[in-house]
Amino acid sequence: SKTKIFGGRINQITVSGDWIYYNDVSKEKLGKFYKTKNDGTKRTLLSNSTVSNPNIAGGWIYYTPISNNTS
Repeated sequence: SKTKIFGGRINQITVSGDWIYYNDVSKEKLGKFYKTKNDGTKRTLLSNSTVSNPNIAGGWIYYTPISNNTS
């Protein structure tokens, strides 16, 4: 069965164990990187920047930060 765990716009989704890692690209969030348990709980901000190519290995999160500076 399917369960909706987030209602915003996301991209760069990576799943590792019980965690989902993603960019929240909703207009009010301006592209921040989060992790959330796969049941939708424990949403945690990881970076104030949008990231590219997130990869989880050996307990570490590897990614390329992307500037949110639009000026």
